Amino acid sequence: MKRYVCGTIFSLAMLVATNGSATTLMRMTDDELVANSKYIVAGHVQKIETRLERNNAPFQYITIKVLKVFKQDENSPLLQNEEFTIRQIGGEVLGVSLSIDGLPKFVENEDVVVCLEQDTYRGFYYVVGSAQGMYHVANNDLINDTTQDNTMFARKGENGEITFGKGEVRKTTINNLQNKIDNAINNEEAAR
Repeated sequence: MKRYVCGTIFSLAMLVATNGSATTLMRMTDDELVANSKYIVAGHVQKIETRLERNNAPFQYITIKVLKVFKQDENSPLLQNEEFTIRQIGGEVLGVSLSIDGLPKFVENEDVVVCLEQDTYRGFYYVVGSAQGMYHVANNDLINDTTQDNTMFARKGENGEITFGKGEVRKTTINNLQNKIDNAINNEEAAR
């Protein structure tokens, strides 16, 4: 009898913990995103396809057509009008649905600016900083909305203390981002 009661209490505790969960990410500034990205491109979301993969987990394949390259790896460049694919866990297919807080939310036929790294093993790209590394384009404005889910952002202070906070809508312009990228590239070249 005790085992059954303990098992039931444990199961209820796990259910409550699971339903109340949130993703925690380290908060990155625009400068940190620029510094930690091999690629930063403006692109048009062509299509989003979801497939079941390992252990029946859905993965999204987001195909983006390059409109402008701001920063890239010279050893493996992305070219204007070229298409590339971002792969991330989540989505819905064949009755299986998985949503993870903190991941970027892409929409077909939307223009975006993304900070990227490449998975050299599979060849796919992923967004640096999760949702922090994707901006929606609205004319000359770039809008990064990390307030859309239960994500908490941790920030490490000057004395090593860690604080937690909710996401915020961050706005910049394409020109400001270009200036940050130019400064980061100049600093990298000066350090060599």
